[in-house]
Amino acid sequence: MEALGIDLKLIAFQMVNFLILMFILKKFLYKPILDMLEKRRKIAQDTVSLKEELEQKIENAGKEKEAVLMEAKKEADSVIESAKEKAERLAEQIEKEASEKAMAIVQKGEETLRAKERELRASLKNEVAKIAIETSEQVLARTLDEDVKRTIAEESIRRFAQDG
Repeated sequence: MEALGIDLKLIAFQMVNFLILMFILKKFLYKPILDMLEKRRKIAQDTVSLKEELEQKIENAGKEKEAVLMEAKKEADSVIESAKEKAERLAEQIEKEASEKAMAIVQKGEETLRAKERELRASLKNEVAKIAIETSEQVLARTLDEDVKRTIAEESIRRFAQDG
């Protein structure tokens, strides 16, 4: 091969040099570059994952906010409805109590009126009885003797007392 101008020793030496160069490049250059690229890829992947996680949290927070607002609205509506119902019941109770008081006042007035009427009737009866007795006495005094007068007066009083 020497005739072709190829020196085997030189080729073997160049191969050994090439292998040493490959080993040195792999050990000191290629491996750190690959490690650095892997770290960058991992950082990029972590950043994308973190971004997706944050987007999901933001979306969940929005949904949670809406749910809380809806719950608060429902609770507020419930409180308002409860207050309305309570106010209506209170108004009905007050109206019922006022009606009962008015009825009691009317009944008491009617009872008082009846009592006054009975009182007046009794008073009127007594007055009429007195007048009747006085009139009877005057009439009888002119026409009848004492025994007959007394009998008629007692009879009139008894009848009057039975009617009353």
